[in-house]
Amino acid sequence: STQHSTTINSGTGIALTPRLGFSPDGHLYATRLNTNKLYEINTTNGNPTLIGTITGPNLSYNSGDLVMDGNDGIYIVMNSSLYHVDLTTLVAVQVGNTGISSLAGLAWDTNGELIACSISSGNKIIHLNPMTGSVTSSVNASTAMYDLGGSDSYQPPQAPNISITKSVNADSLTIRESATYTITILNSGGEDCGEDCDGDHDEHHEHDDDDEHDDDDEHDDDDEHDDDGVCGEDGHVTLIQDALPAGFTYVPGSSSGLTSADPIINENNQLQWFGAWTVASNQQVTQTFRVNVGSSVGLYYNTASTDGSDFELTTTGPCAPVQVIAPHLALAITVDKATTAPGDTLTYSVVYSNTGDDVAQTVIILQSIPNYTSFAPGTIVSTGLSILYSTDGGGSYSTTPSIDVTDMQFQLLAPLYPGGSGVFQYKVKVN
Repeated sequence: STQHSTTINSGTGIALTPRLGFSPDGHLYATRLNTNKLYEINTTNGNPTLIGTITGPNLSYNSGDLVMDGNDGIYIVMNSSLYHVDLTTLVAVQVGNTGISSLAGLAWDTNGELIACSISSGNKIIHLNPMTGSVTSSVNASTAMYDLGGSDSYQPPQAPNISITKSVNADSLTIRESATYTITILNSGGEDCGEDCDGDHDEHHEHDDDDEHDDDDEHDDDDEHDDDGVCGEDGHVTLIQDALPAGFTYVPGSSSGLTSADPIINENNQLQWFGAWTVASNQQVTQTFRVNVGSSVGLYYNTASTDGSDFELTTTGPCAPVQVIAPHLALAITVDKATTAPGDTLTYSVVYSNTGDDVAQTVIILQSIPNYTSFAPGTIVSTGLSILYSTDGGGSYSTTPSIDVTDMQFQLLAPLYPGGSGVFQYKVKVN
């Protein structure tokens, strides 16, 4: 692609200023070789502003370069040593001696190490540990290198920031149903950098091919400052734990997601999956499983947690509420006489209703003929019911009524919904 350059000034007015470096906020710094004076350079007109003189033990004025540390400091190589300079005090502290003379071209690589070059020690390109100044690796270039390009500052990857949430597939379930829970583990630490932290830059370079659009160059400059996200570290999960509500039971073979293995179930009704799973930065993983809900109606909450080798135990809950519902049949039986005499006829009325919060699919009501009375065939008044009769105390039933009936079975022909009700009557004769 076509390269663009802009002359901001014919000169800074400072002799011998090969050490240049941008701060993360776009400020350009420079040092003067023979005095170690630190300047800020106006990138619009090239004018320098003296900040002060860098001081410290064993400073060398020969060769060198500078690069920002991403915070409030500068790394500087002078001759064979690496220094760190506090921008607020301008005091340099020697980090270490590399043992390689005439270092220059200081920059960051993508792994958080410093790279530099030396023209007096076999044209070496070296990697430096910024904490110790020691050389971690080096290669010999085929030609002399006087400067290197890289990042102007380095921000270490953010530690994993793990959070956990839990959801359920239904707000309410009956005692005959199962709930499907999903545990989601999110790592929100930094950006998911993939192969390239600055992957967007490829798009910006496409604009460079078009020399006629000056506006594109301006946008490129802005885009570079926008693309300043920090890569994040992977999170390493070793435990997923779920505390089931009382009465809820795990459905064997129902696990999916991170693992299909059944969990260990401890004495506290906690499900525990142990393993080694990775959650990439700015990504999430899930674990799904089913449970049979309890047999008691009520509102039940859940608690889930996760632990890992590089983060502390993280918990969510109470969450994922499940309302366990069930039908409830209420009966009210009345008789039309408080006192009777032999030969009297008594009329019994049975009112039934569903006072629960779920549908009663099959409703059967049993009635026994009172002692010292006989059933009066043909006296039943009902709607939407099938009726069976027993003459042996409920041992067997038939559709044939008689005065010898001892028990009756009334079955609704349709489901009884919450709030639904009905009534039926039958008569007996006092013996």
